[in-house]
Amino acid sequence: MNIYWLNPPLSTRTLYPDLGWMNFKTVCPEYNWLDPIIEWEDYKTLDSLVEHIANQNPDILCISTYIWNFKLCHLVAKTLKELNPKLVVIKGGPQQGYTNTFFDEHPYIDYLCYSTGHGEYFLKPFLEQLTEHGSIVEPDKIPFLIMRGYETSVKQMKFGFEGKSAIEENTEYLLKVKGAANLREQSSAEFFYETTRGCPYSCVYCEWGGGTGTKVSRKSIDVIKKELEILSILGYEEIGIIDANFGILPRDADVLRVVADLRDTYGYPQHVYMYGLAKVKAEKKEKILDVLYETGYMGTSYNMALQSIDDIVLTNIKRTDIALEENLNLARKFKAKGVKEIKVELILGLPGSTVDIFYNEMELYQEFNAWFEPRNIMTVLPDSEFAQKEYKDKYKVKTAEIGTTENEEADTEYVSDSIINEYRSSLLSVVGTYSYSSEDWKEMFFMNRAQRVLGPLIPKDMKASIVLKEQYKSIKTKSWFKPIDNWLTMLVNGELYDRDIILVDGKEPIEEIVRKNLKDIS
Repeated sequence: MNIYWLNPPLSTRTLYPDLGWMNFKTVCPEYNWLDPIIEWEDYKTLDSLVEHIANQNPDILCISTYIWNFKLCHLVAKTLKELNPKLVVIKGGPQQGYTNTFFDEHPYIDYLCYSTGHGEYFLKPFLEQLTEHGSIVEPDKIPFLIMRGYETSVKQMKFGFEGKSAIEENTEYLLKVKGAANLREQSSAEFFYETTRGCPYSCVYCEWGGGTGTKVSRKSIDVIKKELEILSILGYEEIGIIDANFGILPRDADVLRVVADLRDTYGYPQHVYMYGLAKVKAEKKEKILDVLYETGYMGTSYNMALQSIDDIVLTNIKRTDIALEENLNLARKFKAKGVKEIKVELILGLPGSTVDIFYNEMELYQEFNAWFEPRNIMTVLPDSEFAQKEYKDKYKVKTAEIGTTENEEADTEYVSDSIINEYRSSLLSVVGTYSYSSEDWKEMFFMNRAQRVLGPLIPKDMKASIVLKEQYKSIKTKSWFKPIDNWLTMLVNGELYDRDIILVDGKEPIEEIVRKNLKDIS
């Protein structure tokens, strides 16, 4: 049985192995798992991608859908199903949005793996039934399964890190990815690595693979050491730790020391990133950050993940973390140690936020000179609590479909001509709640970008919250702002779902327009 795994990446800039494909191939080795695409820049059209997959004669197509790729995944699945009606299409990943009419609206999809389920626990019994019977005859024996006429009751389950190591079993594939990265100029190979699964917290905007509000399962330290050594020997420059709460376990500091020892021995990995630092007591968080600093993996930047400075907002989104002042003290500590860049992580558009709170947040950007990294835009994930009708009604949430950008906030000049950019998905963004209007959102969105230019120019003896608020009052009266205001109105009305959210009228970002008109801003 030939299985094709389709999981288009967020960006083609960095090459990285597909951990999902590696996991499933290791858990279900009796099937022929066709090699996933490594170099996405080679595919410029939908036809070329479909032809590549169809020529391998897959019996099963697994699409792993995320916020950036669900449009492309659906188009490929639909086209392949038309070419081969017998093809079995399974949809997994966190971006699903299942409703009672899902299979009528998407007839080319046959089965779903529940959005926060463990794919390994789903696929093994699923493939066994499909192989033996040609169809699913006992759906209740397959965790996380949703199919026409059946919806699973098993939506949470603690994961066990048993069995063979996916890294140890796929060294040949890992070498191919590393080799492809070596052929590129100014490219690196990154590996997204997990030491745990599960998350004990329940932030309303989150859809964490493996479930939110669940027990944390851990990989053994001996397996971690072995796997990280393989990656080091293979020369992987970057390790991205994708645990929901790295630092939650006492041993996590030791994991970082293991990585540092491997770097000293083999020269790799050169960089370590944590995509989810634990929301634990200040002393425990400080311990893991100290080790990150001591090993040199903190590098030149420190990320202060706050989401909001307001207690009401944090309550509305069920965000648990240490107090704001404790977070600030940690950031100040590492700034004093010489860490050059302090990144302030906030979310624009959370329920309970206001324009005044937005401008008060500017004082954090001012203190840490963190103007280049603006706030993330609040985006609704379809299977999160935030997406549910009860929640949206309670907080009077208004949303608009908006276009995504090639590289988030990184580099507006880098635009790939691959299929990844051509079929980039749109986002459902929050543009109004009970606490702020869509007009307020337009102001916050504009100033969130403009702060990159205006923020560094504020005199040290003046408050950013006051200066920037006054500057916006001036800016909105200028003739050059009128086209931007019209563009922002189209944005909140959902008329720009297929346009890059960063580029005004598809031409240039807000900050560039502001820079050109600095002399006109009082």
